[in-house]
Amino acid sequence: MGYESSSIENENQGICVRLQNNSPKCLLYLMHFVRNNKTFSFIFRLIITFLFFIIINKNISLTQIKLLAQRVCVWQFSITIVLGIAGLYFQMLKWKEILYSQKFPSSVRIAFKTLLWGHLLAFITPGRFGELMRAWGLSDKKKICSVVSVLTDRFYTIIPILVFGIIAIAVHLYVFDSANVNKLKILIVFSSLVLLLFLLLLKSYPTIFGHFKNGFLSVISKHIKGIEYVNSKRVFFYSLISYILLILQTAIVLGMFGSTKFVINLIIASESYLFMLFFPFFIANIGLREYSFMFFLNEFSTFFPHLLIPATAFAISTVILLINIVFPAFIGLIWGVSDRIGNKIIKYCLEISNRTKTG
Repeated sequence: MGYESSSIENENQGICVRLQNNSPKCLLYLMHFVRNNKTFSFIFRLIITFLFFIIINKNISLTQIKLLAQRVCVWQFSITIVLGIAGLYFQMLKWKEILYSQKFPSSVRIAFKTLLWGHLLAFITPGRFGELMRAWGLSDKKKICSVVSVLTDRFYTIIPILVFGIIAIAVHLYVFDSANVNKLKILIVFSSLVLLLFLLLLKSYPTIFGHFKNGFLSVISKHIKGIEYVNSKRVFFYSLISYILLILQTAIVLGMFGSTKFVINLIIASESYLFMLFFPFFIANIGLREYSFMFFLNEFSTFFPHLLIPATAFAISTVILLINIVFPAFIGLIWGVSDRIGNKIIKYCLEISNRTKTG
């Protein structure tokens, strides 16, 4: 049998596992091209995101934006900021628990720092792909474990999105009229199947990965054992609380911009985040977030005939983007840069000290 020249190294045990050449050559070439042309890949996806953003928001006028800006209420905006910070705190607790299970340093400071750094990486890469490198700096010998840790974090994050989204669509179809019944039914069926798959993986992942003796999955199976020590109930609780805070925050923002039915706002928020889950192609979901809110606001347009829906969706998306993504990413950037500068200063001082002693 033929083998590719590339290999995956198990750094903990010094084992080198070679992958069998059983993938289509065109796919391998594409993966190789993207991997070795990251700048091109990022620029290409940035252009797609930008074009989609322009298309979605092309009918919004400056006058509409000014009218919506006048609706910003200080106390409501302050509550959304508090909810965003509280949600970030529970995300940190979840991440801290996962780091501890994988025997990484797991102090509050390290958990917060790597989480915020992950927000920055997620912000500048499509589909939050860069977030996989959130914990790479914690250990040079456990790179795969660091990726597994982030995947575990995302795994527990996705489950509440699926659960709340399915419930929201079910209520939507049962209680309210819908102009897109078939689309919502397809979305609820597909989401239910994905949720079922996730629950099956959660229950039987050690058995599933244990069957793989060769290739990449066998390497993963050697590192995934640490997940067995994750306190699943506690991690799921943190995920649930952080997502509930996000839904409440979004409902308040919807209300601030004219959507005055709080229960409907909760449904719109849950459906929108579920919809965004299945299209991880845009940088920070820019453009997609507006489209999602626009789509589900239109579903309830009879309750809010006064709303300028495209402009409202843009305003809601902007507030959510700033509080939940841009702000944490900015803090992560400042923290990361300051640490690097601090480390350089310390190294420089030690060099001067050593020269003085030897002199």
